[in-house]
Amino acid sequence: MRRRGLRISFHSVMSGQDQQSQIRAATDGRLPHYPASPALSTSPIAFLSYSHTEKAIARAFRDALASRGLQVLFDDDHLKPGEDISDFARRSVRAADATVCVISKTSLLSAWVVFEAVSTLHREQADSKTRLIACATDHSYFAPGFHLEATRSIEERLSEIDRLVPEYLARKMDFQDLSVQRSRLMKMRDSLGDVLLKLRESLTLDLELANVVEIATRVADHIRNLRGQAPSRVDPRDVRERAEQLRELLLSARTDDALRQTFDFATDFSDGAKRVKYRRDVTFIGNTLRRIDMLAEKTSLSLGDAEAQRQPAIYKLLELIDDIELHPDLPVAS
Repeated sequence: MRRRGLRISFHSVMSGQDQQSQIRAATDGRLPHYPASPALSTSPIAFLSYSHTEKAIARAFRDALASRGLQVLFDDDHLKPGEDISDFARRSVRAADATVCVISKTSLLSAWVVFEAVSTLHREQADSKTRLIACATDHSYFAPGFHLEATRSIEERLSEIDRLVPEYLARKMDFQDLSVQRSRLMKMRDSLGDVLLKLRESLTLDLELANVVEIATRVADHIRNLRGQAPSRVDPRDVRERAEQLRELLLSARTDDALRQTFDFATDFSDGAKRVKYRRDVTFIGNTLRRIDMLAEKTSLSLGDAEAQRQPAIYKLLELIDDIELHPDLPVAS
């Protein structure tokens, strides 16, 4: 009997490609980062600390770091709903090989960024392989009066809280929320000097949207060096090109070629347990599609019914390709 070639809906695949194109356009050619569990990754880990007023450049930086083979801890991806933010920050600092701070005048007035930086400085004292890596979008912190200016700003916020306390008491309201905010600001004021001293006495990389890939490469190579690993020798653009070729094979219904080349793709750009899992998944998807083909031949399924059965396996294969593209374990120079 003649074995049917795999057919997939032109509309459904094109819809997926249109969505990918829109995402790439919105992220300057980069696909978004989908988090994997650090516990399942052998890649170096970076915790990205930033002010939410600079989320656009932080996201672009996150994607560039991930494309360089790092596992990036990022609040949008890894902070669970309802989770205590300070617990998340402490856990991330402990788990990461380095904390990468996006530094600016705004971020240095963020209690969370300062807390994360100070927590990393404390860890540096206990573990010489841990690093605080600063990437600055401006250099206002170099100004001689910046510390005084920042302290005045913090004290204004403290005074605003203090003015609210009497009204809370008059209304017999619990002011624990004010106490927590006040305590956080006090710690920020007291520790900001340590962070500024670190920034002024160590190399800070200049970061802007135009050079996120270049800076991500330098940061990734430095973190690899901390772990005794050589710099990556694979350009992530090669990974993206391979992934696009695989999607084109699926679009043209060359499924056997797509399966074989996806197996090779997983071999080239993953290692350890991830490589085993990816290759097992490709084999399982291939076997599933072949069983559907055999069933279609025996039962004379309509084209629509056969396609409906193939679609979940095809989408699973596309998701696997996306995952490898977004989280490659890049080979390193020997």
